Amino acid sequence: MKSDTNGVVMHFRIFRIKHRILLREIAKEAKISPQRISEIELIKSTTGEQVKAHLTDALEAVLLRREAESTIAMADYRREKCHLFNEVPESEAWKNE
Repeated sequence: MKSDTNGVVMHFRIFRIKHRILLREIAKEAKISPQRISEIELIKSTTGEQVKAHLTDALEAVLLRREAESTIAMADYRREKCHLFNEVPESEAWKNE
C-alpha cells in the first residue's frame, strides 16, 4: 500500500499503534469518527487545540480503562491460577458476564 504522507505522521499515531489502541476505541471516547482521526494522524487535515484535547483525553480514558481491566484480570488470575487446567462446563465462561 502506497502512503502519501512522505513518511511523516503525528506521534499520536505511533503511540496508538505501539500500544495496540484501535482507532475505534479512540473514536468512541472522543466522539470523533475513526476516519477523521486517521486524517489527523496522517496529517491530511489540520486540527484545532480543542480536537487535540478531545483526542488526548480519549487516549487517556482508553489507557485508564485498560489499566482497570488488567488489574481485575491479574486479581482473577492470581485467585484462579491453580484451577486453570481443571475441567469445567463451558457455560462457566459466561457466568459472570
